[in-house]
Amino acid sequence: MKSFVLLLTSCFISSTLFGQLLWKISGNGIKEESYLYGTIHAVPKDKFVVYPTLSSTFESCKALALEIDLNISLKEQIGMLEYMVLPKGKSLKDYLTPNQYVQFRSYCIDSLRMKKSKFNKFNKLKPFFSSSILLQHQLGKIEGFDQYFNEEAKKRKIPSYGLETMEYQLKTVNTISIEEQAKMLMESLGTEMTEYYKMLDLYLADDLNGLSEAMNNSEMSTDSFTENFLNQRNKNWIPEIEKLITKEKTFIAVGAGHLPGEFGVIELLRNKGYSVESVK
Repeated sequence: MKSFVLLLTSCFISSTLFGQLLWKISGNGIKEESYLYGTIHAVPKDKFVVYPTLSSTFESCKALALEIDLNISLKEQIGMLEYMVLPKGKSLKDYLTPNQYVQFRSYCIDSLRMKKSKFNKFNKLKPFFSSSILLQHQLGKIEGFDQYFNEEAKKRKIPSYGLETMEYQLKTVNTISIEEQAKMLMESLGTEMTEYYKMLDLYLADDLNGLSEAMNNSEMSTDSFTENFLNQRNKNWIPEIEKLITKEKTFIAVGAGHLPGEFGVIELLRNKGYSVESVK
């Protein structure tokens, strides 16, 4: 099963190419065009590039909108931990068979050379978040466009907004049961990097349709997952996006997996009467 890696990359992956990743929003009465860009959650540092077209487009905007506001307080961040950790007194060992746990521990410590202290800490996380850490651990030094744009917005002293709260995003992740998360974690163990680079390659080929097809063919592409994790969130974002682009020229950066499809952000904005055109 492609499971977790598809889940992680489908909503957070991007590319250093444009074409189908950077889009101009205009029309429908807004005074200035705004822009929509597909981001990546984590990319190897040596592959992280911000091209002049992307940089100049961002610099022309007067506000930034990300999926969530990255500037929440430490107290708020700590409050979100309850959604990420397993129930008190539990570890991944409680959700895996004895043989699976031995395999999982050996993979982390022996194959990935993860320190035992780090393993013991992330062993308390829900499998979805454990899988995310595994991916980042293997990528080594990473960068992310969300963090980049957020820091640049601070430097420029322009406002930064979240289209949804961190709490809502984490609650959406938790619509997948811990047992199902554990099952998917084990089924993707050892293949996560292959799947990650496969998805990355689709974007390096500027193949947004390819990503959409891969997502649709994934065993995770259940009606419930698609509706909760993609479609409903996209629908929720449209009124928030409209408020922002009506007010000022806004740069909107969301996971590129949210862009394509009948219920993707691009089509939903078009249905509202906006012109959404690829910037090449």
